[in-house]
Amino acid sequence: MIVLAFYATISPFLGSGPLWPDYDVIPSCKDNWWWNMLYINNFQALFFDQCMEWSWYLANDMQFYVISPLFLITLW
Repeated sequence: MIVLAFYATISPFLGSGPLWPDYDVIPSCKDNWWWNMLYINNFQALFFDQCMEWSWYLANDMQFYVISPLFLITLW
């Protein structure tokens, strides 16, 4: 949650360079931040519309963590 807040608010002010103004993450983070908070951002249809594109594996791991006890109980 802290990384998401930092990425959406402070990180746009830390960069510089000729291509930095073209890299605008704020609109996607303002619209889709709750996908990351609920760990369901890997279900989004468009990958470039995600707030933190690299965090899809965190959602994937969390979903497997939640579902795995169902499978383990059936094996026991």
